[in-house]
Amino acid sequence: MVAVTEVLSNPYVEQEWIPTLYTPIAESRWQANQIKRQEPIPLVIGNPPYKEKAMNRGGWVEASSPTARESALLTVWIPPREWRVRAHAKHLCNLYVYFWHWATWKVFDHDPIASKGIGCFITEDTAGEV
Repeated sequence: MVAVTEVLSNPYVEQEWIPTLYTPIAESRWQANQIKRQEPIPLVIGNPPYKEKAMNRGGWVEASSPTARESALLTVWIPPREWRVRAHAKHLCNLYVYFWHWATWKVFDHDPIASKGIGCFITEDTAGEV
């Protein structure tokens, strides 16, 4: 199955009204959200965008919504204050890191029974070096 969706969007959000012209896209998004909510996914392969300083662009991974069952995924990776490394936590707000957060949640944490899998991403720095 191929679905049109935004990976970082909240999978628990209710279907919003969309003009009739875009009904196929809305249906695809609804199907993708069902998969993101319910289906175990043992393999995530991708080439996420690289964007430093992407605070507030991480969607559901960065900021949970009232309809989400869990807190934002990013909160789990924020180091505690007693580690005294909070100044480096800003590096977690990179767009490719948000995709890594989503992939590790979906493959390893989403379904407690199906907690084995592979996440493979191609990431590059701003200089374009792989």
